[in-house]
Amino acid sequence: MKKMLKKMSAEDRQKVLDYIANVQKAKTTMPKRNVKDVNANMDAAAIARAKAKAKNKTKAKAKNKPVDPATLTKVEVLDRAFDFGTIPQGEKVSTVYRIKNVGKNPLKISKAKGSCGCTVPQWPKEAIAPGEIAEIKVVFNSRGKRGKQQKRITITANTDPAQTFLTIKGTVEVPEKPVDKKQ
Repeated sequence: MKKMLKKMSAEDRQKVLDYIANVQKAKTTMPKRNVKDVNANMDAAAIARAKAKAKNKTKAKAKNKPVDPATLTKVEVLDRAFDFGTIPQGEKVSTVYRIKNVGKNPLKISKAKGSCGCTVPQWPKEAIAPGEIAEIKVVFNSRGKRGKQQKRITITANTDPAQTFLTIKGTVEVPEKPVDKKQ
């Protein structure tokens, strides 16, 4: 536990120590037979929370780590927008966007994300060599959607600026409700 406490920030370490101190105080008010089990469970829970928090901080630092300017490249979007026209609600539409690495370094797409869960991109995980063209497949699910739709796909890569945007748009028609034959 000492090793884990050393890895934490002073603030997190103090929270864990305060929590343990409160557990120790609680021992005097609890029946003797339960103190050991409760103390072990509370300590384990506090440690687990502290570990999770420390892990999240490490991930956040990694995400915010700047890209080395020497590895930056340039991208040309050959297909920036797609209009799927009018489709019935519940239908899935897919399209492929083409991007070209026009820089001198390999293009590495670290993330591609739709503006909502209905828009799901698939991108190449391997580096795209200079001069090469890559494809990003996007599927739009119209289930639960109605009317005009416009969704944004954000591509994060080793480019400046780091993000490139694509759009998919169209209209989703809701089928008319069946006529009630009882009338």
